[in-house]
Amino acid sequence: MTDDRIFASPPDPGGSWPLWIRQTLAIVRLEWFRYFLGRRSIPIWILASMPVMLMGIRLIAPIEIGGREEIPSAVLSFAQIHNAFVIRALVFLGSILIFTNLFRGEMVHQTLHYYFLAPVRRSVLVAGKFTAGLVATSLIFGGSVALSYLLLLAAHGGEAAGAYLTSGPGVGHLIGFVGVTVLACLGYGTVFLLIGVVFRNPMIAGALIWGWEWLNFLLPAALKKISIIHYVQSLAPVPIDEGPLAVVVAPTSAWVAIPGLLALTAALLWTSGRILHGSEIRYGTD
Repeated sequence: MTDDRIFASPPDPGGSWPLWIRQTLAIVRLEWFRYFLGRRSIPIWILASMPVMLMGIRLIAPIEIGGREEIPSAVLSFAQIHNAFVIRALVFLGSILIFTNLFRGEMVHQTLHYYFLAPVRRSVLVAGKFTAGLVATSLIFGGSVALSYLLLLAAHGGEAAGAYLTSGPGVGHLIGFVGVTVLACLGYGTVFLLIGVVFRNPMIAGALIWGWEWLNFLLPAALKKISIIHYVQSLAPVPIDEGPLAVVVAPTSAWVAIPGLLALTAALLWTSGRILHGSEIRYGTD
């Protein structure tokens, strides 16, 4: 066969929720390893190692100006790094690399037809591949944030760090930073999954969304809420100052932000499944 061959699967098979769940889990088991330890995960591990190395340098060679920085001030600095560097840059780029390639990468390597010819609903395929990507990015970036935070506290000595974790807000902050990171992976992941399904060159759309997210602090209140970063930042355990030019908007409560991100995830996954439903693959023209 030539490279311009067309692959079209038969209509989506029927089934029930138990069958769909088993198929989803089977796809997750098949997919997640290559996004966690495969070649595709190498750029993600490099990105995730950056905050760990930064905090490691701080631990080995602390910079003290006017005496040792207090832990609350250090945590505030970490919150600023987490918001501006980890979420807006590392998680964002990692999500582009992983989620746009869940289907676009299969098209490039001419392997997607194997899934399309299997008796699996397209919506189940989307759910399985997305879950595999989400598990991988959440473990990698969530683990990076947790380790970075602990290294930050360790720089103040074991006794002070232990007291902050056991008697202070340390554990709550740790859970909050990791939770916000996972939610960022969830929100950006669904957006870039859809972009990877719709666009042949997802980098252009990704660059436009990146600009929108970075300029979010300048937008009026109504436009701020049309973004992932607004809701993620609203859930941050340590509030930060966005600067003198920022348009101040009250953070969205967790009771709205979390269900909102989950609803967005469900809507975009459904949309991706509908777009893939009945679609054909033309490798020679992609």
